[in-house]
Amino acid sequence: MCKDRIKDETCVCVRQEVSRYLDQHLVIFFTIIWTNILTIILTNILTDIFTNVLINIRTKILINIFTNILTNIWMNILTIILTNILTNIFTNMLTNICTYICTNMWTNILANLLTKITTNILTNIWTNTTRPTTKT
Repeated sequence: MCKDRIKDETCVCVRQEVSRYLDQHLVIFFTIIWTNILTIILTNILTDIFTNVLINIRTKILINIFTNILTNIWMNILTIILTNILTNIFTNMLTNICTYICTNMWTNILANLLTKITTNILTNIWTNTTRPTTKT
């Protein structure tokens, strides 16, 4: 403080006090401003950079994971479903066709043949036995 100084030194003392006051307050002012500016800039830049990088990385990873999962799952599901459906359909169709052909056709053929053979044989026997014999 400049209380007990001589008049010649008062100017120097006032200048010292003003400069000390300005130094203190300017330092405080600039530190507050610069810290605020720097924190705002840095946080904005860093958050933007990191969010963009992380979002890009995350989305790429997620897109890759989901596309791989979905394509693999759907391809597996579709191949399993299609192979099962196709094999079941074709085996069922073939077994049905084969059983129909083998059982129905052959039983019908055999039944027709047997009925024709037996009717022909029986009619021949009947006609031969019931025909009047003519003696000449």
